[in-house]
Amino acid sequence: MTYLRSFLVVAFMWVVLIGKGQAAVTLSFADFADPLTAWTAGSLSQTYTDVDGSGVDIVISITGDTGNFAAGFPALDMNAVGIGPDDREALWFRIDSHATLAESIDISVDFLLTGTSDAASVTGVEATLLDIDYQEILAFGFPVSVFRDDIRNIEGDLVGGGTAPATATAISGTPSFAIVNDGASNMRLVGNEDSEQSPTAGFESGDATILFGEAVVEGFSYTYGNDGSFDDPTLQDPTLQYTALGSVTFTTVVPEPSTAVLAVLGLALLVVRRSRPKACG
Repeated sequence: MTYLRSFLVVAFMWVVLIGKGQAAVTLSFADFADPLTAWTAGSLSQTYTDVDGSGVDIVISITGDTGNFAAGFPALDMNAVGIGPDDREALWFRIDSHATLAESIDISVDFLLTGTSDAASVTGVEATLLDIDYQEILAFGFPVSVFRDDIRNIEGDLVGGGTAPATATAISGTPSFAIVNDGASNMRLVGNEDSEQSPTAGFESGDATILFGEAVVEGFSYTYGNDGSFDDPTLQDPTLQYTALGSVTFTTVVPEPSTAVLAVLGLALLVVRRSRPKACG
């Protein structure tokens, strides 16, 4: 009976350890001046330490055709870079892909155990992506330049290798973008009308949430560029267009396997010591 009781104690502690989670943790950009969510205008990488006391750092990095960023971008404050006010607090990417439709930028979000370079395993990951739409520049009533937001290669980085597909939802009303291949590894968000002229009032028609569900990941990434599927080749020299990363949320921090194993080994050793017969005398 002593062995059975000890085994049950160890099993219970294992379940508690592995299943231990925490409330939803969100990195948002609600305060431009807050050093915890600040972003140096024009910087291509930023680390946010111990997000909301979670023990997890979030590292955001931008690579690819970064030379196409407009001056001062990436940036949090649209006013500060001369674009005008926007009431959606976010990390904004404003790019000009010039005449090469293949040009794009890659945004990576990685989760690390605070103060280390070790990957943190998290689940319930979701992110908001803003201002996904289509922009057409007219001259004398005729289009001379078209930019169709294309967010693609959306995938989570599974712990232990491999990728997790995302699903997407529109945040409000009739979206100014199409969700293509939802839930598949090649899911995309493609702009199909100007969000400012959308049937849905306000900018929210261009905003989406991407979700990775219960997949245990250590990061996610996506590519932002121009769709460029226009019949008229004279339109394929897009002008400046922008989108944004609004927030990143994760709901549970999962202990690293090595940590869990060491903890259970310690519990097992305690059980063995306690279950030894007492010496006579």
